[in-house]
Amino acid sequence: LKLFARSLALKEQAGDLRGQGVTLHAMGATQRERDPAEALKLFARSLLIDEQAGDLRGQSITLHEMGTMRVGFDNEAARTAFERGLVAAQQARDPEAVNYLSADLEALSPDGPPPMGTGARSDPPTGRRRRPRRTKPT
Repeated sequence: LKLFARSLALKEQAGDLRGQGVTLHAMGATQRERDPAEALKLFARSLLIDEQAGDLRGQSITLHEMGTMRVGFDNEAARTAFERGLVAAQQARDPEAVNYLSADLEALSPDGPPPMGTGARSDPPTGRRRRPRRTKPT
């Protein structure tokens, strides 16, 4: 985390909002298992900066993370995060993020997700869920 903190300070000095959002997101991801409360705080800071920077893709990915962390503990907060993330992903025209967030919402529905093999699920063929990656704008 020390390197991330140093990187964040440099990006703050340079006024690089997108870089700050990406760094805070990465910091949250490293804390996800170790300190979930701290991870949520870092993701919330990342989201705020993504909103200030107008980074819709960053918003969708961060909201996906925040929602995923709340599933099983606060499903209503998870649903809200997924819904907000889906709107941001649609506005960013990011089909991969739209698929993940749609699947997240589907999994929270009372009936649960459709069974594998029906063609109605967006899970990767391996059955292992991959998160959308954050990339720098071109």
